Amino acid sequence: SATWGFQTKESRYALFGSIAVAGRQILLATTHLASPAFTPEDFDQQLEMLVGSGELTADQRDEILAARDRKLDRNTMESQKLVQEIARHRDRLAADGQKPVAILGGDFNAESDKPGFAKVKAAGLTEVASGPDFHTWNPVVNHENYSIGTKRFFSLPTFDNPKVEAMLDQRDTTPRQIDHLFISAGLEKISAEMVMMQPKDGIYPSDHFGILATLRLQV
Repeated sequence: SATWGFQTKESRYALFGSIAVAGRQILLATTHLASPAFTPEDFDQQLEMLVGSGELTADQRDEILAARDRKLDRNTMESQKLVQEIARHRDRLAADGQKPVAILGGDFNAESDKPGFAKVKAAGLTEVASGPDFHTWNPVVNHENYSIGTKRFFSLPTFDNPKVEAMLDQRDTTPRQIDHLFISAGLEKISAEMVMMQPKDGIYPSDHFGILATLRLQV
């Protein structure tokens, strides 16, 4: 509801709010999107080799790739819906012909090369923090917390093939940036840094690191 809520399972969602700074409306949005399967760059070629060697059937390969594509399509669709909702709320909150500026952040569960990310950029939103200093998902450094919060399962069918499982297991050893922070025109980034990186007794505050940015409202 508008007052409170709770989840009985992990949900994919977006939350919207607004604040006023110097008399100007700012739309705030945070999200948690569906996760595409993480696979190595040569995943398709490796599967083809397994089919060629008789370790996978063509039907099994096709099922794996179809599951991969469904997950990616869902993330892309949710990203598109997200930017549509941002546009709708900016129109709703517009006053005197001026739309509010927007800040969007959250767990996109995807890197910047995914098509959903392109949907966000095409909507006129600019990322304020990216690169190797912003690997917010780091199961190597954040191993204990990651292990506590993660069930042991594979993101795609493996048909108990150890080579397929080994490729999917690279998710557990590859630091990535899957959390992002975007701003619309009318805002300027002053600085950005990754935060929540100080463990206590070996445990970090979250299985994700955070992004903290200082922004200036352009008037």
